[in-house]
Amino acid sequence: MNNPPLSEKDDQVFSDPAIIVEPKREQESLQIKKMFTIGDNSDSSTEEDTSTTTEAIRPTKIKVQFPIELEQRFCPVFPKPPVDCDEDEEEDTPKEPSRKERILEYLSAKFPGRIVRRVLKCTIAYFLSSLFSLVYPVTHFLGPAPFFAVTAMLFSHPGRTMGAQFDATITAVLGVVVAVLYALAGMAASVAYNVAHQDTYQSQPIGRVINVVFLFVGIFGAQMLRQAYPKFHFFSLQFMIIQIFAMSRSIDYLYVPFDLPLNYGIPLLMGHAIALFVNLVFWPETAVDGLGILFIFL
Repeated sequence: MNNPPLSEKDDQVFSDPAIIVEPKREQESLQIKKMFTIGDNSDSSTEEDTSTTTEAIRPTKIKVQFPIELEQRFCPVFPKPPVDCDEDEEEDTPKEPSRKERILEYLSAKFPGRIVRRVLKCTIAYFLSSLFSLVYPVTHFLGPAPFFAVTAMLFSHPGRTMGAQFDATITAVLGVVVAVLYALAGMAASVAYNVAHQDTYQSQPIGRVINVVFLFVGIFGAQMLRQAYPKFHFFSLQFMIIQIFAMSRSIDYLYVPFDLPLNYGIPLLMGHAIALFVNLVFWPETAVDGLGILFIFL
């Protein structure tokens, strides 16, 4: 092969042994890197291309602005207008009852509504019946015993079911009617004896004995009827009340005082009417109202 001619400088380098040729460090480093690269013999240009492609493939973060309606619905981090994201959580968490609610819950547990309504019904009936003893025109119309209206109302007790109230009212009214008729019969017998013995009816009070006999037989018969038939409980009570007052007052009469038993019977009838009215008008109650609550507890 024909080698090119050497220049003077090259001649001097090769001819002078003191001069040592050292390769550049940058070239050595590049050669070392190429030696240790495994499976990648591409140039730096290819490395730059791959770096640019990887940078292009990387995901970019883009801020997307949703409409206001969607922001309010899905509750993002910064909604417009601002919405509290914890509203649903606050609604789900139970709130502690207030002091008023705790007091009402305690009273409802200690005093059931059914019992409270019954007490209120009795209170209203007692107030209405007491007016017959406080208002003068009504008191004058009822006679000497207007307070019997309150007594009859207490016997009837309007704080019960409608069926039981009808039962008590009917039997009580029957007792009043029978008692008035029985008292008239006893007074008629006593007056008949007094009229026949006008000279001796005061010194020999046989007429009073007749009243005592009628009173004893009437009370004994009412008690026996009550023992045999418990349904006639109110019947016997009303009957005995009128008999005690009517037969003990009709003494030494020469005529039959028809108004005497009525003075005790009419106030009793008024009291029973008030109890029935309050029972049917204010919170009427049937026998099946408490069955649902009883079934729950069972």
